[in-house]
Amino acid sequence: MKDTAYQAIIFDMDGTITRPVLDFREIRKEIGLPEGDIAKEIAKLPQADQDRAWKIIEGHERDAEERQELQTGAAELLDRCRTKGLYTGLITRNLQRSVDLLCQKFDLTFDHVITREYPHLKPHPAPILWRYRYMGGGYWGYYSKFP
Repeated sequence: MKDTAYQAIIFDMDGTITRPVLDFREIRKEIGLPEGDIAKEIAKLPQADQDRAWKIIEGHERDAEERQELQTGAAELLDRCRTKGLYTGLITRNLQRSVDLLCQKFDLTFDHVITREYPHLKPHPAPILWRYRYMGGGYWGYYSKFP
């Protein structure tokens, strides 16, 4: 197999690096949201309800941290990226705290991480474009279960 010219690979967290453990149907029910993109639906709420909704999500994320598992082969894939000299990034809707715990729990490292503290959440293109500019262009891939 010929090596690619990729310089970087950016990953999603939930469902890509980790096995999915958040019950989004339950989260929507608890917040009172319809089906659809949770972040977009939360943005439609009054500010006080948005704050409440994000607190509910944070509670579910804290509970999920205890059950967090890596996808089969995720650690090996990240190690292979490192040995090939590829830049690795992570873009997630999780909090930085969740990413820090993941990295500590499974001894993972990423060259750069973008969390929901960043002004735009994926699938908005801004996080990807910002990563591209930060890396100075080149060939790279983004792997996510999120469209």
